[in-house]
Amino acid sequence: MNKIKSYVGFAKKSRKIIYGADNIMSSKTCKLILASENLAQNTLNKLKSKNVNIQILPASEFELLDLNGLVVAITDESLANAIKNNI
Repeated sequence: MNKIKSYVGFAKKSRKIIYGADNIMSSKTCKLILASENLAQNTLNKLKSKNVNIQILPASEFELLDLNGLVVAITDESLANAIKNNI
């Protein structure tokens, strides 16, 4: 869990992160999406339909609490792979 938070922190510092469902749906650089468990089903369905080839991982509210959002996307391939490997 701490490694995932560290990788997300690296993404924040290097500005390789996108906040919010609307911004994610309009972006073409997403490599991984982290969605809170209490994200509305309709929003989750929209994300899945818009980002077909991108993996959406559930994340607890605790992990996303310091990100100030319900859904975030990682735009860096290596950070996205590191997060996937640690989940």
